[in-house]
Amino acid sequence: MRSRFSAYCIKDAHYILSTYALEKQIDNAFDEIKEWAEQTQWLALNIITSSTEKLGSTEQYDFVEFAAEYRLGDEVWRMHERSRFIQESGEWRYLDGEIISHDCLKKVTRNSPCPCGSTRKYKRCCMTT
Repeated sequence: MRSRFSAYCIKDAHYILSTYALEKQIDNAFDEIKEWAEQTQWLALNIITSSTEKLGSTEQYDFVEFAAEYRLGDEVWRMHERSRFIQESGEWRYLDGEIISHDCLKKVTRNSPCPCGSTRKYKRCCMTT
C-alpha cells in the first residue's frame, strides 16, 4: 500500500499498473493511470488497519484499510478505502477495494496555507495557473 501511494506521489504509472493483480491490469489502462497521477498531488497516507483472511485452504487475501489525502485542482480530497491484496509470483498486488468514503475536505484559495505542508501561501507554492 505504501509503495503504491509513493508511486502516485512521484507519478510512476508503470509501477502503479504493475502492482495491480494480473486479472485487473487489463481493466486499468496505462494512459488513464498516468493522467490521474499527473492531475493529483498526494499529500498524506494513514494506514488504519491491516488483516489477513483465508478463504478455503489455498486462497489468502490481505486487507489494508487506509485514508489518503490528495489535491485535485484547488480542492483537497480524502479517500477512505479497504483494499484487498493478493500474492502473485511472490509479490503482493492490489486486487480491488471498497471505498468507505470519498469526500472533498476543502477548497484551497490563493491565500490559504499550501496543502502540501509548506509554510508558504498556496499562490506562492503549489498553485497552478
